[in-house]
Amino acid sequence: LAADGEEALTAIASGIQPDLLVSDLNMPRMNGFELVKGVRESMGIKEMPIIILTANTTNKSQELAFRTGADDYICKPFNAPLFISRIRAALLRADRIK
Repeated sequence: LAADGEEALTAIASGIQPDLLVSDLNMPRMNGFELVKGVRESMGIKEMPIIILTANTTNKSQELAFRTGADDYICKPFNAPLFISRIRAALLRADRIK
């Protein structure tokens, strides 16, 4: 759990390797796009599933999230059972669960 993108990136850089990263786009200090880019490009972590969970519903934001390396994009408000299913699918694709 991290308060913002900068804290999340710092934790991952220190060796914490979560099975899945769920991030909002709108956060203080470092937004979700910067976080995804940092994980994928700066740190070179390609196998960790990243899901964006945000109230931002624009096509432009969704496109940018996928271009920076997000694996899924879920808009708020969301359906909880569907959200859990998408998390499970992301973990299965990444071979993080059986």
